[in-house]
Amino acid sequence: MDKEVLGRKLADQIDLRIKEHWFPGCVVGIVWANGERLVVPVGRFTYQPDSAPVTENSIYDVASVTKAIPTACLLLKLVDDGTIGLDDPIAQWIPELTIRERNTILMRHLLEFTLSYDTERYAAEGMKYKSALELQEFLFSSELTAPPGSAYFYTNAIAILSGLVIERVTGKPLDVLAEDIFFKPLRMARTGFRPEKLPMPDIVPTEIDPWRGREIRGEVHDESAWTLRKEKDKCVGSAGLFSTVPDLLTFLEMLLHHGTLNEGRYFSEAMVAKMHTNQLASIGEHQGLGWKMERPWMGVRHSPEAFGMSGFTGTSVLVEPEKGVGVAILSNGTYPTRERTQKEGLRDKFRAEVLDLIF
Repeated sequence: MDKEVLGRKLADQIDLRIKEHWFPGCVVGIVWANGERLVVPVGRFTYQPDSAPVTENSIYDVASVTKAIPTACLLLKLVDDGTIGLDDPIAQWIPELTIRERNTILMRHLLEFTLSYDTERYAAEGMKYKSALELQEFLFSSELTAPPGSAYFYTNAIAILSGLVIERVTGKPLDVLAEDIFFKPLRMARTGFRPEKLPMPDIVPTEIDPWRGREIRGEVHDESAWTLRKEKDKCVGSAGLFSTVPDLLTFLEMLLHHGTLNEGRYFSEAMVAKMHTNQLASIGEHQGLGWKMERPWMGVRHSPEAFGMSGFTGTSVLVEPEKGVGVAILSNGTYPTRERTQKEGLRDKFRAEVLDLIF
């Protein structure tokens, strides 16, 4: 499809969903392996008619996209460099673990999301609203409901542990390491964990949050990540990154080039291949190393090698190695509140229809 035609079709689809109040604004970006790009911004920051218009440089809280960019990728980088091994026990770096399986929890389990935390306890005790100390105690002492590696389980707890391991191994805060290894070299100047360092007028609000009693803008939306940031000024691996479509496309372009971009090498070709190779076929699941695969939000027209990550606020990234295409979708699908879009699954529906349109 011609880029101009594709751009119009995407703009029409975004506009339709804005009118149906799926979100007040959205930016969709595509990068091809040859470096060509298409970025389509439509709508406004909020539904107010005098609200700022969305542009390609609008900054969004990318929520759980953080789990892959940069958290899983930092852990993969440490493996790629030989600093740690996939089969190293994480207790080597987190001796505070007290659960029975502490010595059989391996680095690969973090990247595969195969640690089955007790979600019933997590929900019953309202852990996402607890203090930093209580959250840490849950991570270190909550017994797993299945042996490590035996079941896929997607949860914030695993990504928070990943971030902690990264910091223990390197001796550097997660946000500083991400800047040094990825964001600065890739010239992702409008990306970071600290929105106070970014231009506030360009940051899109995520939700009018009844818990905090105000509009959330320029602070992390995720409750646990917000608690840890507020109490300890700590950036965590599960959520909290802010970014733009052009910056994310740069990261995706690097992955399309098998770990290289502009004469810089960030991953070995073999490591990128592991990102889009199913690690969990033996248990009947689909998961690349650090990345999701074969999810409904990816639509039906992608190849089996497609890999990506989605975020609660209405964000996602996807890499299609076979087709040589990367896609970033940023919206504030939780604005003004999350209830309708969450109940009706509108964020996933939109991602799927956009990706199917592109492919």
